[in-house]
Amino acid sequence: MKKTLWTLLAVVLLGIGWWLGSPLFLDKKVNEVFPGEAVPSAAAPSQVSSPTESPQPITIKEFEGSFRDGDALHKAKGVARSETAEGIRYIRFIDFEATNGPVLHAYLRKKDQPTLEGIDLGKLKGNIGNQHYELPKDIDLAEYNTVVIYCKTFRVDVGLADLKSI
Repeated sequence: MKKTLWTLLAVVLLGIGWWLGSPLFLDKKVNEVFPGEAVPSAAAPSQVSSPTESPQPITIKEFEGSFRDGDALHKAKGVARSETAEGIRYIRFIDFEATNGPVLHAYLRKKDQPTLEGIDLGKLKGNIGNQHYELPKDIDLAEYNTVVIYCKTFRVDVGLADLKSI
């Protein structure tokens, strides 16, 4: 009976250890197409429509910032940019790459505000690649001017980008 209990405990601890540690070794890559951008196609050159046939929707770029590391162990790089397309405001992560973790979220917060007091934009779609997150209506990016990649499990900022008007 004692051996079975120790075996069960070892399996549980290994499972928890894998859940906490495996994101450090595994990357999740995404490459979302931003609303209004042309989707790359495998069409033959003769089938490609001319640029005058279907104009691209206008996107409005407001704020932008480069990601920096959260600390010596948690790395992030790429660009965070606010853009409006088809009437909806987004934060885009462009050429983004960050240290992976078990439960990463994207947040908007005020400068020097604790991350958890900010606005949770949702679970990070991937730790590598282009992605976007819809912003709440009426958010003032002059006030909520820091994008944070936050690990909820370990309560640590993985990366930050200070947004400035462009």
